[in-house]
Amino acid sequence: MEDKQTVQEEPLTPRKKRAMVEYMGILFAAAFLLVAISLVVKVHYMQDNFDAASQGASENIEAIQRESSATLLLVQAQEAYRIGDAGAFTRCMDELSACKADLPEPAAKIYDSLLTLQTQQN
Repeated sequence: MEDKQTVQEEPLTPRKKRAMVEYMGILFAAAFLLVAISLVVKVHYMQDNFDAASQGASENIEAIQRESSATLLLVQAQEAYRIGDAGAFTRCMDELSACKADLPEPAAKIYDSLLTLQTQQN
């Protein structure tokens, strides 16, 4: 017959219970600090990304507004040319010369055509 040794667990003494509770408290506090630090770092990183996105969006809005204004001037110049209003046409073309860089490529080609027409008129 084999000797079977049975291990009996001894009940925890108050001192061991206290040590285990302190150890668990230290582990919990360390885990909490790691999570808190991770949260702060992530919030800071997200704020930087948000600021960059916000700045980019503001720049895009300004570019679209400039492009829209320049395109509106181009339409006004075309209309002035169509109806034969030389004064309005010249005024629009003068304003367009200052903001030609804001025109999209197809509109810039139209501007160049109108500029050629203006030169031919004068």
